[in-house]
Amino acid sequence: MKVRLLLPALCMTLFAVVSASAQSKYTVGQTQMNSSVEPDSAMLALIQPYRDSIEVQLSAVIGNADMTLEVYAPESPLSNFVSDILVACMSELAATSGVVPKPDMSVVNMGGLRTAIPMGNITVNDIYQVMPFENTVVVVSLTGKRLRKVFDNMARRGGDGLSGAKMVIRNRRPASVTVGGLPIDDNRVYNVATYNFIADGGDGYSAFADCRVYHSDMLVRDVIIKSISILNSEGKAVSARIEGRIINEKD
Repeated sequence: MKVRLLLPALCMTLFAVVSASAQSKYTVGQTQMNSSVEPDSAMLALIQPYRDSIEVQLSAVIGNADMTLEVYAPESPLSNFVSDILVACMSELAATSGVVPKPDMSVVNMGGLRTAIPMGNITVNDIYQVMPFENTVVVVSLTGKRLRKVFDNMARRGGDGLSGAKMVIRNRRPASVTVGGLPIDDNRVYNVATYNFIADGGDGYSAFADCRVYHSDMLVRDVIIKSISILNSEGKAVSARIEGRIINEKD
């Protein structure tokens, strides 16, 4: 999808219009922008072709969901779906690049998934609503000892998106954690697929800060769109279920 490529093109067009009149005399003042300000018809006409093109691309159907994929703690269909996608896409990159390590697991913050994927046809715009941010997919390498702090933060938050691992939360602390079916080894190096936002310590994940990060140029949103499109080409619907990846026991 080339939606984001049209926005720079629009900005360049507006810049060219402004530059062409840069030699004209002008005055500077303040105008309150509200409903009393009439739209500029010439500017609207200039923008309209770009707006139409963007709307066509955003309305394109990329797949179908046989359920509504909601997002909620401690574990949800949407967070499971997206966290699985991160592991899959970075595993593929690891196999083809030989540079990025294969992830053992992934972490996705619930707050980064802004709305549900609706049941029925899924459009590009639906995924922009789910993931409006320009976050990219990364892999973070860290020791098991530091990874425990990642799960400490996740437990305090009441749960987040998780793939390749399981956790039981008790009294807002990890009661048990396994990665790949095994307890965490403090001396082992683990590779975690996530967003650059989380890798930078966002949403309290400070344990990721200062660790080695393997960057990709893939936007999380684009990876989701591609994954849904592939499922659609295979005649498969988007679906996910609660699997007990995170269990929050009653205090």
